[in-house]
Amino acid sequence: MAAISDKSYISVSADATRRYGGYQGWFDGNSPDCRIRHLFHGGCGVVSAADVIIYVCGKNEVSRLCRIHGTKDIPQKDYLEFVMSVSRYITPKYLEFLPKVMTKGAGTIGVFPSAYISGLSRFVADKAGLVTEPYFIRATAKDKLLPAIEKSLSNDIPVPLKIGHGQGIRLYTEGFEPNSKLVKWHWVTATESFEHDGRPWLTVSSWGRKYFISLDDFIENSGAYGGAVIPALRLK
Repeated sequence: MAAISDKSYISVSADATRRYGGYQGWFDGNSPDCRIRHLFHGGCGVVSAADVIIYVCGKNEVSRLCRIHGTKDIPQKDYLEFVMSVSRYITPKYLEFLPKVMTKGAGTIGVFPSAYISGLSRFVADKAGLVTEPYFIRATAKDKLLPAIEKSLSNDIPVPLKIGHGQGIRLYTEGFEPNSKLVKWHWVTATESFEHDGRPWLTVSSWGRKYFISLDDFIENSGAYGGAVIPALRLK
């Protein structure tokens, strides 16, 4: 089992609370700016990438991220500005003709893994003083998935996970209390792997909170486009 070195991950100060990672719901879903609306409705992938970049840069004392320095008590305003800068490279896909029922009226379907990898590579090269050779491992590659995730975590690099269009997976809170709804077509970020009842589980950041997911559930029910982006970030 493996974990990043800082169990608190990154903390964003929002709503008088220290959050575990960021949350796209802090954007205004009714903003006249379509970029902000698209982040509200489909920005989970952008948030995941922003969080990973902040964590890696903060742990390596790279200070090129707008006004963000370190990984603790990041002001929400500064955090959202940084996510906006990342969204110029990793942009939620908007399809005007998409049936509104599929996207809650937003027409936004988030970020596909290929666009995530391309945008991450370009952003860190241009803005963060890092080098990356990210690659995608499908959830169905059972023998390769967990070793790759644990290798990245052991190198102190969180791992973005794409939950695809499958049956959906269950997120659990502290005490392994299950969320009422299954989650699909969503990005989360893995920060730890561990065993529970003899099976592999992952600690993940989603919606600014800490959750747990069963790796077996992720593999079996993540569906099309489900898998892990291994960021492979390093200093220049």
